[in-house]
Amino acid sequence: MTVALLESLPDRPGPDTPVIAADLIVNPDAPNARYSDMVWPLSPLNANPSASRNALHLDAFPAPLREEFTYLAWSMINRTLPDDFLVGRVQTWRTRQSPGKLYSTVQRWKALAEWLVKRDITTLAQCTSEEIRAFALDNLRTSKSREYAGSFLTSISRLWAFDFYGAQPLGIGEPPWHWEGIVGVRTFLPRCVQMNVPSCQATSVSRSMALRRFLSR
Repeated sequence: MTVALLESLPDRPGPDTPVIAADLIVNPDAPNARYSDMVWPLSPLNANPSASRNALHLDAFPAPLREEFTYLAWSMINRTLPDDFLVGRVQTWRTRQSPGKLYSTVQRWKALAEWLVKRDITTLAQCTSEEIRAFALDNLRTSKSREYAGSFLTSISRLWAFDFYGAQPLGIGEPPWHWEGIVGVRTFLPRCVQMNVPSCQATSVSRSMALRRFLSR
């Protein structure tokens, strides 16, 4: 099952394809970039004039992987996650993200792209589940909050989903936390969450509950 695509969009964008489909624009006065532009303002998605004016800077991605990540970013903006992927996940999993969340997600994708290029991986087809594991561990090895870890893992899950359910998948490896269960997910959590140290948690959620929340994101 492929991700849902607005009828007004092509299966694959061309250089002049609008970054944001007309059906999604809530601020018609904001500039809408073309697919070939290196800067994509997200303001057309936000009707609040006082909101942060986030923009995606595609030129910040390393050149070998820029085209692939650009396409997946466009897919994430314009497509929705399929029901097949959302089954069993908590309701906070949105089919579409707010402009601010889109920006944060793409920033984490950029970090992955930079990490891959340093290891001579120049296409997402070469990015296996073990590379995904190593990248996540590198970024979550320092003490961070449960919320940060969950948001980080979710960003990478979205990357995989928009590729896997796309019309022409690149073949990026599936994140291992999708199938490893509670024991596997524990590997990616901050140590204070693993140990259930009260000072490290915003609530009194038990360790098992925290782990289940990660599994269902």
